[in-house]
Amino acid sequence: MVTLQDLNRRVAINTGNYVESVTTSVGTGITDVIDTTVADQTADAASF
Repeated sequence: MVTLQDLNRRVAINTGNYVESVTTSVGTGITDVIDTTVADQTADAASF
């Protein structure tokens, strides 16, 4: 039989994993944008 404590623990783990994956995705997205911007600026500077 599953107790309420077991359910709470599972929810906490799943929530933690979800928050972690969202945070990682957002962080990666921001890093990608910065990398792309820097690469564009470097390419622009090189073309002068």
